[in-house]
Amino acid sequence: MQKRRDSRMRRLSRLLTGTVTLVLAAVAMTAAWGWAAAASDDWPEWQGPDRNAVSKERGLLKEWTKDGPPLAWKIKGIGGGDSTPSIAAGRIFGMSNRGDDEVVWALSEKDGSTLWVTRLGPAFQQSWPQAKEGPGCTPTVDGERLYVLGLGGDLSCLQVRDGKIIWQRSSQRDFGGSVPTWSYRESPLVDGDKVICTPGGEDATLVALDKLTGKTIWKSRVPGSPQAAYSSAIAIDFEGQRQYVQLTAGALVGVAVSDGQFLWRYDRAANSNGINCSTPIYT
Repeated sequence: MQKRRDSRMRRLSRLLTGTVTLVLAAVAMTAAWGWAAAASDDWPEWQGPDRNAVSKERGLLKEWTKDGPPLAWKIKGIGGGDSTPSIAAGRIFGMSNRGDDEVVWALSEKDGSTLWVTRLGPAFQQSWPQAKEGPGCTPTVDGERLYVLGLGGDLSCLQVRDGKIIWQRSSQRDFGGSVPTWSYRESPLVDGDKVICTPGGEDATLVALDKLTGKTIWKSRVPGSPQAAYSSAIAIDFEGQRQYVQLTAGALVGVAVSDGQFLWRYDRAANSNGINCSTPIYT
């Protein structure tokens, strides 16, 4: 039985280590350049629609021409941070610090004009000099709603059309989470009617919230109560069971989608110092 369990964990812990950076370039694809028009797919969350950093677009250039594509637009002053943008329905979304504020913003994909900027709260104070730029969460777009997690662990749901805050929950106050060394940098996962995040609390390693109201659906306690790291959870289907897989500060873990029941953990995937930022990849 133990050998079978170990085998299952090894299969579930196929992890690719690395950082994916989404670089957004706004270019004019004109017929005069003789380029074939490529169908544009949205990139609504961290690492794309399937959280595997694979784009489904076809007909893209294999290499730039000598002078590159003509510049369509550029924008400055969006603020500091490590958030990568998400793109959905003609809008570009991101997070940053602007002065003393932590904000979420939306731009027009067409011309880069600002559609709205929403203040989430004061910029979270960090002690490490290399981590003072701002948030590291990529906004998750789900239809008419947008989900972000600030450096202090505050999860916010906003309206896509105007940036109005619908609800907020705190990883620290509501779930007993401890802020990681380089702060919370997870990108929330939306799955069905739930939004998933990792407070890393004593009784709430992961939590599932109602995506419309923010109400707690379940809290999942992983044995040993590993704290949150900097990874973002994924949803997988394995042998007829759907589960959430996340790399915490202490282990790669799996919990049941239905009620958060702990299923398994694999400790060797985690660094001894708990600085784990790799998103699990399941194949």
